[in-house]
Amino acid sequence: MRYAPSLLDKLMHISLIERPGEVLPGLTLEEVKDSVAADLEALLNTRCALDNADRTKFPLSVQSVVNYGVDDFSSRSLSSGLDRDSICASIQRAIEQQDRRLRSVSVSLDSKISGTNRLDFTIRATLRVSDIGEQVSFDARFEPTVQRYTVARRSSGGR
Repeated sequence: MRYAPSLLDKLMHISLIERPGEVLPGLTLEEVKDSVAADLEALLNTRCALDNADRTKFPLSVQSVVNYGVDDFSSRSLSSGLDRDSICASIQRAIEQQDRRLRSVSVSLDSKISGTNRLDFTIRATLRVSDIGEQVSFDARFEPTVQRYTVARRSSGGR
């Protein structure tokens, strides 16, 4: 079965720039998962312009592009359990609000893998494709020295 590319994939596809009006071929399920991983990386590497007080004061802003990204937690302690939980919650909130292809999102910190100069997360969700739901899992790594996430899809879909 083939699936429609995401809006970002359609906007960024080089052949459409070179040949306007061309119809993109459908994507396989594996290509959709790779596209979601790339979009998650872009989402996690964007800082949200709103804080929790703004979201409460302006509830419609949650549905706006101004809410795109994760909270800035550069001032938090990565060794604090409470701050780590807050970071996981921020990532989960951002994914649930900004990527409608995913539902039942859970984000957990892989404390056995994480080192002193990075945090490793597992993102699990159900990918909405057609009428079925496909379980997906992504590995995300945050490197605080460069304030950058990398996201990779797990080929097995879960642990």
